Amino acid sequence: MPSLKGKKYSRDLKYDFKKIKERNINKKTQKIDLIMYSITLLFSLYIAFVLFFSDRNLKNLIEKEKELENLKAKEAELLKLEAKLKEDIKNIKEDRFYVEKLARENLGLMKKDEVIFIIPEEDTEEEKKNRENEEKWIYRVIQKIGIKN
Repeated sequence: MPSLKGKKYSRDLKYDFKKIKERNINKKTQKIDLIMYSITLLFSLYIAFVLFFSDRNLKNLIEKEKELENLKAKEAELLKLEAKLKEDIKNIKEDRFYVEKLARENLGLMKKDEVIFIIPEEDTEEEKKNRENEEKWIYRVIQKIGIKN
């Protein structure tokens, strides 16, 4: 029977050796997995830092794009104004009647025999109410002071 003990013992050793080998392999794979997870986490943190905290972060990029759009709109307005001013300069240089028209409209100038009629604009409702309130206030002040008409 001693030979049976040796076989059983050798089987147990083989079994134990396999278990130890599997544990070592599992530990190695766990280490590799841990390293891969760590690398992934560090890379993700780096990307997050670059996106949110660097000079070229998303917030600054969005602000710069909005500013660019505003500047392009302003440029378009200025180009329209430039075209209008160039047209005005051309008209002033070439058209005598255009100069007269500008003088009449902007400066109120007139020719010798002309008469200018200025038609006042109608008051708005708010202006009418303000005038009525002023008149009522003046009337009350006059009554308080005791001045009679």
